Amino acid sequence: MRSLEQWLAYQTQVHPQAIDLGLDRLQVVLERLHWRQPRIPVISVAGTNGKGSVSAYCTAILSAAGLKVGTFTSPHLRDYRERIRVHDRLVRTDELLTAFEKIEAARGSVALTFFEFNALAALLIFDAAALDAWVLEIGMGTDIRGGDDTKAAVRALRDALWHNSLSVANALGLDTDSMKVEVTIGTPHPDKVDRAQVLAVLPHGTDRVTV
Repeated sequence: MRSLEQWLAYQTQVHPQAIDLGLDRLQVVLERLHWRQPRIPVISVAGTNGKGSVSAYCTAILSAAGLKVGTFTSPHLRDYRERIRVHDRLVRTDELLTAFEKIEAARGSVALTFFEFNALAALLIFDAAALDAWVLEIGMGTDIRGGDDTKAAVRALRDALWHNSLSVANALGLDTDSMKVEVTIGTPHPDKVDRAQVLAVLPHGTDRVTV
């Protein structure tokens, strides 16, 4: 069995590029793992700058409300385990090793990046931990997923999402007028979601709310 250090060194060699944008590889491996979308609130924090701070705010808000929260962020400062927090603790090494072994067995010839191994491990670990909500710091994008229990966090994200969208526009060579913001809400009670209320607290230019 590989140690954590050996796994991390191995993961830097699987894909020829450190960064390769897209979700196709993740989706293929998740399907092979028979992973299903969580039926709890999930907040995805996207953009270029400020994601870590916003993720911390979201986690603090949800935790203060009494929820057990899983938080995925990157990069780490000293310890790789900082990237995955399971409620009030860092992920355990044995949890990481188990997740990596499952991912490796499922990926086949799919070349995953270092970040994709990390993200997949977080999803598997959070799924097994029976949490109440997830906060996921992702890459560039403007997709936020949450449910009724995260409305306060959605409101807190309003300015951060908009300022991040300006950074994303610069990084991708886009003008903000051409950018679209789509909000997807995953909830077991779609009939209770007030789309007008959601749009009212999100950045100007939010294009669509899907439940």
